[in-house]
Amino acid sequence: MAAPHRSAASARSLWLIRQLRDHSTSTAARCDAYGIASQIRSASIQSPG
Repeated sequence: MAAPHRSAASARSLWLIRQLRDHSTSTAARCDAYGIASQIRSASIQSPG
């Protein structure tokens, strides 16, 4: 009975790890997009005309 419980716990931990990894990647992508947008905005503000 210990084996099924252990496999279930490992499956749940793998799912949590996957969720965290997806969340961190989406957050990083959002930060990258925001940084790029802010760079473009500052460049357009600094450029004459």
